[in-house]
Amino acid sequence: GILSKELLDLMRLPLEPSIVALRSLSEIRAVAQGALARWASLVGVTPAWQEAMWAPLRQIGRRLLGAPLTAELAREAEVVLWLSWTLAASWPESAGTAPAAAAVLELSIIDTAPEPWRSLLWSSACSLASTGPEETCPSLIEWMLQRPANATGRQDLLPLLELPYAEALETICRQLPKNVSNEQAAERVLSLALTQTPGAVLHEDSAKARSLLLRAMR
Repeated sequence: GILSKELLDLMRLPLEPSIVALRSLSEIRAVAQGALARWASLVGVTPAWQEAMWAPLRQIGRRLLGAPLTAELAREAEVVLWLSWTLAASWPESAGTAPAAAAVLELSIIDTAPEPWRSLLWSSACSLASTGPEETCPSLIEWMLQRPANATGRQDLLPLLELPYAEALETICRQLPKNVSNEQAAERVLSLALTQTPGAVLHEDSAKARSLLLRAMR
């Protein structure tokens, strides 16, 4: 719809994003997320809302499968994943769990994106994955564990990526059904939490991110 197109245009990162540009747009996106959450509580799950969530995601999914993953296409995919996550996270509780997260499982093509886009795509995709329903949680958790923030090819991005990744992983682990136990995944989360981050990329959110990873093991 018109709303989603305008948001995508406004929230798209520059083709060669600097750390300053990433921080600045992150703050702007946070404001937009708050506004969308309030809008969602008023509008509810209407056909227009579902179309706003799904149309850009379906379109970018087809494009990713049909063309080489250039920086320009990765740039477009990143903002679509961000918007889809924002809408899914604002999905009214009365309507059940938002269904968009499962699309992430079909997006392994983003692993081939050039840096910094691969890391940025992983981050937005993991955030979207965190909104998944409990029946897809094990698959989504496995997908996320294969793409941790600390595997970025750009260590200078870690201060921007580590906390969102930890938040996403902790969120989806809370959605696991009570009768589901995945000891192997828990061990991998523990390894992520205890991995010594190189001193050069320690940042103000490092301790919080590790705390969330430890909490994800519960």
